[in-house]
Amino acid sequence: MTMETVVECKALSKTYSGAVEAPALIDVELVIARGEFVCFAGPSGSGKTTLLNLIGGLDVPSAGSVAVAGERLDRLDRAALAALRLNRIGFVFQAYNLIPVLTAQENVEFVLQFRGFTPAQCRALAHEALAEVGLEGLERRRPGELSGGQQQRVAVARAIAGKPELLLADEPTANLDSATGQRLIELLSVLNGRHGITCVISTHDPQVLRHARRVVRMHDGRLVDDSGPTAA
Repeated sequence: MTMETVVECKALSKTYSGAVEAPALIDVELVIARGEFVCFAGPSGSGKTTLLNLIGGLDVPSAGSVAVAGERLDRLDRAALAALRLNRIGFVFQAYNLIPVLTAQENVEFVLQFRGFTPAQCRALAHEALAEVGLEGLERRRPGELSGGQQQRVAVARAIAGKPELLLADEPTANLDSATGQRLIELLSVLNGRHGITCVISTHDPQVLRHARRVVRMHDGRLVDDSGPTAA
């Protein structure tokens, strides 16, 4: 049976211009199927975050192409690209990016409002997502009243509330202690298995790599190995 492709990168490259041109990504070929749990692994400067940003349409390649769910990103106008990111991709960043004056519930609802859900649907979906990440009872707390791990769980709830096809997480455990990071990755693994959300994570955290069912290793902007999990 043929697996449905969710992400396809062809000859993908990115060079940043400055006093000296700096190639961040070089000729990457990559296919990710629906339901995979994939980690981009490598040291700082290896290109993993750049690759994640290109897949999410947050940056534009210098050469090559990215397709998400069959849509070539370079062929979409600004409005269509924004709609694809909003409706089909969930993002989790290491900095959480929560709105400080909003409660956990309101932070999750905020993105759903842009999706066109009714207020009642927003409340129900946000409540469901927060319960799924273990924050039931904390919906009315603002980010400053939550621990770092709880804030990251709010960010995960926000990312999954609209049932995206693809979840992109950039170093999601970087600001967490090891025990909290372990719980977060276990949560993402459960969500991947339960809902079939394709998860793509950039990391250099060994405990994250142990949960991956596929590890794409990068070095100096190149994909150097593409395999299942290995000892890190």
